[in-house]
Amino acid sequence: MLKQRLSDKYAYAYFDCTTKMDSGDIQIPQFAKSDNGTDFVRYVPTEEYGLHHGKPVVLCVDEIGKADRSAKNALMRDMLERDRHPEGSIIFATTNNALEKLGDMLMPHHRNRLIVVNMRNSTQEEWIENFAYKANIHPSVISWAGEHPELFQSFTDLMDEKGDISQVNRQSNRMIYIPGDVDREAFVTGRSLEAASDVIHALEGRVTDKVITASLIGTIGAAAAQSLATYLAMVNDLPKLNDIKASPKTALVPTTTAAACMIVHRTLSVIERNWMDSWMDYLVRLPKPVQGMFAMTAKKETYHKRSVVMTNGKFQAWALANNYLTTNDKI
Repeated sequence: MLKQRLSDKYAYAYFDCTTKMDSGDIQIPQFAKSDNGTDFVRYVPTEEYGLHHGKPVVLCVDEIGKADRSAKNALMRDMLERDRHPEGSIIFATTNNALEKLGDMLMPHHRNRLIVVNMRNSTQEEWIENFAYKANIHPSVISWAGEHPELFQSFTDLMDEKGDISQVNRQSNRMIYIPGDVDREAFVTGRSLEAASDVIHALEGRVTDKVITASLIGTIGAAAAQSLATYLAMVNDLPKLNDIKASPKTALVPTTTAAACMIVHRTLSVIERNWMDSWMDYLVRLPKPVQGMFAMTAKKETYHKRSVVMTNGKFQAWALANNYLTTNDKI
């Protein structure tokens, strides 16, 4: 995402603080001689700094709050002054919120060198449109996420003015991480949603639904797995992609809108120019609101296959005839 926005002017480097035990994991001494023959020591930084690329670096210092204290101290000058990085370099760090109680900590003199910004969770629309389609997330997971905004809720949304979470609020969302709930061994995050998709891709058609659900319980928790299972059951009602490509006018059309939406999510992930015409022949057989959902998503600048759809002649003809489906109402 950063590379798409910033271009190849920069090199991109990733620095993992969880593997750094002390300052020696960041830089090591190198013996050298000055022009007048005096011996001295200079410090050579790790390859993870990205300095060897010879151009400005966008450096992500990940999990800085979990680094050993000596490693944090060694990082501070580079983060504050950028003295070793080429001019124009961008250095930023990430870590968990201390409220999550995962052990992340920055001392006051560390924080004073940084600009600390709290990041919110992504919304369901952002996760689906900016990540899920491009990452080939399983259509059942995309459809499920699209119908359940609570999956993207933060535990901080459940806090009262004192920062406490009542038992009622804890029970109001059984699918997300809440600090202090020891029985919540698995839960929904962006990472575990992707893992759930991987589980389904790997197991569907090979094992029973019970085995898949059991695996999902270990991935996203019991409450989330049971909820997702209802969407996974719809997969059997979907036509195969090859059927849509080969026989779009006779391929199976699901009887429920939810299943039709799942077909659209699947198609948005994998559509290619060589079967876009076939897809349009099939799309017009789906309910009008579902057709509109496909078009509204496909025309967004962030959609990774936008050009495949927007340059297709059949789609352009459909858009002219159905522009009311993709035009926001005006009051």
